[in-house]
Amino acid sequence: MSFEGILSRIAGGESVSHSELLPYLGLERRERRYEVNKLLAEAYWQSHRQDYRRHARTSIDRAWLLGASPTDLLPLYTEIHGAFGDVSEIKAAYKRVGVMAAERGNVSLAIHYFNLWQYAHYTFSKLDKFEYDFEILDCVERLARPHRIYTRPQPRSVTNRKLRLAYLVKGINELGSVIVKTVLLYARYHDRSRVEPIFFVPESERAVMESEVGRQHTKLFEEAGCKLTTAPNLSTVHEQLLALARTIHDACPDVLVSTAALAHFEHYYITALRPAPFMVCWVVGPPPQLAPPTLDWGIAWSTHPLIDCPLNCSLLNMELELPQRDRIAAHTRQDLDIPEEAIIVATAGRHVKFQEPGFWRAVIDLLEEHPQLYYLAMGLDEPQVPFITPMLSPDTRKRLRFLAWRGDDYMKNLCLADFFIDTHPSVVER
Repeated sequence: MSFEGILSRIAGGESVSHSELLPYLGLERRERRYEVNKLLAEAYWQSHRQDYRRHARTSIDRAWLLGASPTDLLPLYTEIHGAFGDVSEIKAAYKRVGVMAAERGNVSLAIHYFNLWQYAHYTFSKLDKFEYDFEILDCVERLARPHRIYTRPQPRSVTNRKLRLAYLVKGINELGSVIVKTVLLYARYHDRSRVEPIFFVPESERAVMESEVGRQHTKLFEEAGCKLTTAPNLSTVHEQLLALARTIHDACPDVLVSTAALAHFEHYYITALRPAPFMVCWVVGPPPQLAPPTLDWGIAWSTHPLIDCPLNCSLLNMELELPQRDRIAAHTRQDLDIPEEAIIVATAGRHVKFQEPGFWRAVIDLLEEHPQLYYLAMGLDEPQVPFITPMLSPDTRKRLRFLAWRGDDYMKNLCLADFFIDTHPSVVER
């Protein structure tokens, strides 16, 4: 039978013996064996037979090994391994194609794949899980080196003049970005007699202006008396980042503060260009997401990330504005169908912070032990934590409230809580 006929039988769910496949799997030319395994992976996966899923993974792994340019294979590779929860294999694949793009000098594409690498755990497992990969960091440094502006820290004297602080802001197009909210506090409260703050984002002007959230954030910076500078509208991400780095340099900052240097590799590439004489990063969470070892200093907001920070780092306990309770029109218990005599416990965070089964086991144990207890899970919908459904009895389910983010509802709901439970923390791989 022809190979096309074998593929058709597999895709249709028929059984095919190893002896029928062996002549094709043992072809002399590597390119032919690559094509055979790619087509077999597609056919096995298309069949939807449960026992063929394992064969699909074997075939796609062999094709990945044999392929000289695996980029075209990446969608099927990640789909198959994602179904098996093989996030480590997916991360390795993104790294491989990112490094290959870098070797070809395609900075924009390399950054794209390194971003996919950074968020693979979130994409495929809904987990905040981060790790350093120094080969990737070195790769970005090499890409930036020919365009670098400063080669080492060159602090300028600030005697008899204001300190010029440039901020590289992450999250300009993200609804409810905590980083943007915090940077806006700096914009409002910096002592302008001593500090001149200036703000930059790596997104293009077009991308920001086409986003409703981006336009709203830009307006808030303007209301704080600050101009927010975007990257220009150029044809490639690389060109935009080079132009923005030059704009930062031309603004003559004494210090560039990166708010999330490794959250997206656009930010890291700009820091690698060193557009300011001294480079500082915020360390407000997992260092592998925020703190490149190549920068000059870090500022940690709590002790935990400082402990693991691989660069010189100062602890600065942040004092942010607290909400004024008398100005919040709180929701009532009736709004959430909760009895007046109930005790309410609440947790708030992005849905990825609710993905630890042990956390939910503890919450459910509390609900089962205390029948007057109700629990508010703020920041997610129930389908985003499907694994808890078999853990719930009908009674405990009645006392759970899932509340997705809706504008200022967070504060209105939080006012109802008698107790607050923190979310499960991010995971840092070592």
